[in-house]
Amino acid sequence: VEAVNMSAQLRTIEMRELNDAGAIYYIGEFPVSHNENLTFKLEVTPEGSTSSHNATFKQDFYTE
Repeated sequence: VEAVNMSAQLRTIEMRELNDAGAIYYIGEFPVSHNENLTFKLEVTPEGSTSSHNATFKQDFYTE
């Protein structure tokens, strides 16, 4: 996972797998600033697949 802010600063977010009673989650932690807008770019390869899928979304963060 990568995130880019409005100043074009790139962050690579390391993901870790969590398994909770058979449900699998992928979690990444990173610091954010108040009123920060990030564009996330994900590349996912499903288990057993040889091809990957890409997704992009934007999120505003408010810390106060």
